[in-house]
Amino acid sequence: MTSRDEFVENLKTSIDEWNTQIGEMETKMNAASADAQAKYAEQIAEASKFRAEAQAKLAEAMKTSQDAWESYRTSAEAAAKDISEGFRKAWDRFS
Repeated sequence: MTSRDEFVENLKTSIDEWNTQIGEMETKMNAASADAQAKYAEQIAEASKFRAEAQAKLAEAMKTSQDAWESYRTSAEAAAKDISEGFRKAWDRFS
C-alpha cells in the first residue's frame, strides 16, 4: 500500500525523468532532417500528453487529504500506472 506522500514523490520522479527524455528528444529533433523532425515532433507531442496527464494526477493527489487518500489511492495508482505505460509505449514506438 502506497502512502499519499510516497505516491506524490514517485510521480514527481517519473515526471522529472520524462522531462529529461522529452528534452533529449527535442535536442535530437533540432539536429535532424526535416522528415525526421516531423517524427520527433509527433513523439514529443504524444509523450507530452502523457506527462500533462501525470501532472494533473499529481495535482489531484496533492490536494487529497491523508484521510481521503485511502479511498482515492486505488484509482490514483491505476491511473498513474496507465499513464506511465502510455508514456513508455509512446517512447518505445519512436526510439
